[in-house]
Amino acid sequence: MLSLALKNITRQRVRTSLTVLGITIGIAAIVALGSISEGINETINKEMRFLGGTIIVVEKDSSGMITGFRGSEITQEQVEEIEELPGVKDVAPIIMRVGRLIPGKGTSHLIVGLDPKDIDYFKGKATEIESGRSLEEGDTYSAIIGKKVAERGNLDVGDFIRIKDKDFEVVGILEEIRGDLDFMIVIPIDTMMELYNLDTYRALYVIPEDVAEVEDLAEMIESEFYDLSTITTKEISKQMSEIVERIRFYTIGVASISALVGGLGVMNTMIMSVMERRREIGILKAIGATNKFVLFQILTESSIMSMIGGILGLFFGYLGIRMLNFYSTGMVYGILTPQLAFLGLGFAFCLGIFGGLYPAYSAASISPVEALRYE
Repeated sequence: MLSLALKNITRQRVRTSLTVLGITIGIAAIVALGSISEGINETINKEMRFLGGTIIVVEKDSSGMITGFRGSEITQEQVEEIEELPGVKDVAPIIMRVGRLIPGKGTSHLIVGLDPKDIDYFKGKATEIESGRSLEEGDTYSAIIGKKVAERGNLDVGDFIRIKDKDFEVVGILEEIRGDLDFMIVIPIDTMMELYNLDTYRALYVIPEDVAEVEDLAEMIESEFYDLSTITTKEISKQMSEIVERIRFYTIGVASISALVGGLGVMNTMIMSVMERRREIGILKAIGATNKFVLFQILTESSIMSMIGGILGLFFGYLGIRMLNFYSTGMVYGILTPQLAFLGLGFAFCLGIFGGLYPAYSAASISPVEALRYE
């Protein structure tokens, strides 16, 4: 049956090739777009891991991290009061500003001001300094930069970058984590306050003594300070998971439409094939081929075409992911997971069955006598 199926689908090579191409494009789209949502999910998981059980405290109605918590102003008095709350292990003030640097003029980066002793709360203990050192007490015009910042500006330890007409020495470069940290610049918080003429903080990282009590501590802070709001890792994770699921639904949904069009191409090809081979099918049935044999013969042919398209789609989808990862320089990247690969191949197989079912049923229903009269 397999050898006969291969012989039949190679009779009309152009038509078969176009059908396989349709499946290939659809599956490649599913794999490529699905990999982007997997990449987003992986990035979020990494962000959650380095935040750990941290509570982020900002002023109510302020913007998010991407804009540096714009509109949030927290005073030193509030910091000291939060430090006195029961269950608080440490409080790390933070300032964020979106700005440009030289080299790299024209490209905006997130500039972060931190106390050198609090650097681990921001980057996470799992993220290492790839070259150079971390910020230390007494540093003023020193900076550690993300991997992508270094690559874009062709920077190395000992080089200087300019922020608001001040030169900062690059003392450390963080390892690449494929996350927001790759695009950040961290400088001492006192220097940042002086640089931007600030006397308040944009946000606080509150580290609880017991991670299990993080939600209770967050509620306590909000009840004690009516003008402040808290964001916990659990809340961020829930919100991000919902966003990722929506992205995954829409991207794979859109790609599936393309794949379904390919499935209709399979159906059209198999209908044409059955019509052209009507007399041949009649002869097969006349010499003893059962309806079941004819049915499975046509389904085998449609499945082979779809699986060839699925394998090619998987290959070209993976190729597209590699190109995306290379040319996006880490801003967006895709991950081809085994689950996504099996989804693509499984979808291709289902399209083959779907596309071949009606033609197979039609072929199995052919009367041998009528088929032998067919010209």
